Amino acid sequence: MTFKKGNIPWNKGLTNWASGRDLQKKKEEKKEYDREYSQRPEVKKKRKESKRKYFQSPKGKAKIKEYYQENKEEINVKAREYNSLPEVKAKQKARKKEYYQENKEEIAKQGKEWRKENPDLSREKERKKYLKNKEKINAKSREYYQKNKEKLNAMNKLWVQNNKEKVDKIYQRHRDTTRKKRYKEDKEFIIRSRLRNLSNQALRIYTKTGKIMSLKKYGVDMDAIIKHLTPFPKDIENYHIDHIQPLSSFKFIEKDGSTNLEQIKIALAPENHQWLTAEENMKKGSRF
Repeated sequence: MTFKKGNIPWNKGLTNWASGRDLQKKKEEKKEYDREYSQRPEVKKKRKESKRKYFQSPKGKAKIKEYYQENKEEINVKAREYNSLPEVKAKQKARKKEYYQENKEEIAKQGKEWRKENPDLSREKERKKYLKNKEKINAKSREYYQKNKEKLNAMNKLWVQNNKEKVDKIYQRHRDTTRKKRYKEDKEFIIRSRLRNLSNQALRIYTKTGKIMSLKKYGVDMDAIIKHLTPFPKDIENYHIDHIQPLSSFKFIEKDGSTNLEQIKIALAPENHQWLTAEENMKKGSRF
């Protein structure tokens, strides 16, 4: 049989068809192998590490940045949607917890260094966090304290004993700040402070015990004195609290050297107090 130029012999066409079918089968087999190969743990790990190295390289970082800038809005929307899924939240929480447990010491060290280098920023960050989660934090603190009461009290006591100077400074700073604020805003606080200072000064001078008790133990009623001095002068800084009968005229010491509590009670009675301007009080002196 003779074929014209360009005609394909029937057996050659059959061979091509058979080889094409084999090629398709081989492609499918390769595809299946690739799929199975890519699922192997060691392959996954290797590819993940390779990808991580690439994206940490300058070229990879530049590529990520470029892609993010081009698709910023779409990426953020998808990220928010994905991160809001309950199963994703749970997974992320578990991963964070696991990472923290594995790197606890390093995280604590880095946090301590950062707080030391950025004290103001650290305090502001903690303040915002507390205000945002105030009720939750307080509830957790109360619960923890109740469960570990004895342990915490023992730890606090030990810390105070080992850091007396630091505790004194903290207390002094807090007291000074509070006093300054109250001196500006609270007239009653100013009067109480003045009365306490005047009375203690007098007791140090006119008694010989060498030890000053609280005014309440001497029978002095501070509230009654405050009530007696009401209303307070508007320009209180220009006024003094005067003892009508000077304290120097009382006999605070008995013959046996003990303190005369009755005389102290009379001297510091509400009716023995009055307001005088600074000038009037200086002129009056210790006269009665």
